[in-house]
Amino acid sequence: MADALRRLWVKRPLFLLAAGVVAVIGLGGIDPRLGWIGCALLAVPVCIVAGWKTGAAAMALAALLLVEVGWRDARQAADEAELSGLGFSRADARLIEDGYGQNGVWSGTARLRGGDFDGRKIRWVGLGDPPPAGTELTATGVFGALGKERNPGVPDRSERLRAEGVVAVFRANGMRGRQWIGPFSEWAGELKQAFRESIVAGLDEDGLPVKVIGAVVLGERSPDSLGLVRDFRESGTLHVFTVSGMHVMMLGSMVWFALKWMGVPRRWAIPAIIVAMFAYAWLTGNGPAAVRAAWMGAVFLGSFALRRRTDLLNALGAVLLVSLLFDPRMIRMPGVQLSYGVVAAIGLGTAVARRCFAWIAEEEAFLPASEMGFWARGWLGFRRKLAE
Repeated sequence: MADALRRLWVKRPLFLLAAGVVAVIGLGGIDPRLGWIGCALLAVPVCIVAGWKTGAAAMALAALLLVEVGWRDARQAADEAELSGLGFSRADARLIEDGYGQNGVWSGTARLRGGDFDGRKIRWVGLGDPPPAGTELTATGVFGALGKERNPGVPDRSERLRAEGVVAVFRANGMRGRQWIGPFSEWAGELKQAFRESIVAGLDEDGLPVKVIGAVVLGERSPDSLGLVRDFRESGTLHVFTVSGMHVMMLGSMVWFALKWMGVPRRWAIPAIIVAMFAYAWLTGNGPAAVRAAWMGAVFLGSFALRRRTDLLNALGAVLLVSLLFDPRMIRMPGVQLSYGVVAAIGLGTAVARRCFAWIAEEEAFLPASEMGFWARGWLGFRRKLAE
């Protein structure tokens, strides 16, 4: 058992470390005492396979993240209590995502600027047309708590906002509000609009094709697209409306195909693909799933550029560990659990499936590939691709 674990550690140390840290954080969410017990238990197998220094470092990392989770939870609870008690007040903030809404009412996540709550995330509810990300907002209004959903069977929206770090809802008084879009934000908004117009050029703006393209490529939800959304939901394909890792990876594949067709060397194509993935994530609003996929692709492709052996699970572990250092509470979000969990399942399942189908690509014992004729090499290549 120890030898098998040691071999697995040599191949995928970052993945195993990330999995152990996630388990510790999960135990800490159930009971803080279980989290500290998990820290000690994590160190034992790491010490066995990698030595006591590495085991101590793993335990220290898990303990650091547990402390950070507790500190963030305590600070957020205090901020929620203070801000919800402010009532009518003035707020200065900056939108960190594009506003979304209809019928003259919009909402978006913003960060407060100045004062005792500088940098805190709030949910800004305003009047008028939805402004783009980066807009500076100043208004008087009412701070309120993250209320729970009252309708039975509806997911608790406050829990999702709380998991994203939002501490209050601010309902602005539209008669006394001001919006200012800085030069960079204005340029960014124009660029995003130009990108949208380029992919729907020549189509009727109010037609169904524009709505579908905007939803699938950009993740847009037009106010009058309820029927369209219902059709996709009933067909089980509503997930294509969200710009996810699948979209980012498809874009990277298309860019690679185009660059390969143009004869661009791989060492130049890889940086271009990485830039294209992050640019697409930014153009579509920097959705969490798209950003995670872009970082995942950057780490995975970066190994090619550095001429290192690629490993999907190791790349997943690297991205997950860095993300947890920024905010360990992100692992509580269902979207994070699903995206990382699915990738991990694919990586582990592929390793098992490859052994099952390896017989299809076996070479003849007494006929090496270098001695094969044209048709024999073609048949071997076909079997290898089929097995893969």
